[in-house]
Amino acid sequence: MDGPAIHSDILAPLLIMIVGFCLLYLTLLIVRIRSEIAAMRIRNIRLGQVQG
Repeated sequence: MDGPAIHSDILAPLLIMIVGFCLLYLTLLIVRIRSEIAAMRIRNIRLGQVQG
């Protein structure tokens, strides 16, 4: 083959959007994990106050 079948004018933005989407996904995943950790800490603090 002589390279990609898609024209480079379309290929470059497509690759940039793929990288951007992956970065967005990872950012949202990290935010979700951090918020879940914070919620667990709050839950544990509240349970500790009720029991103790």
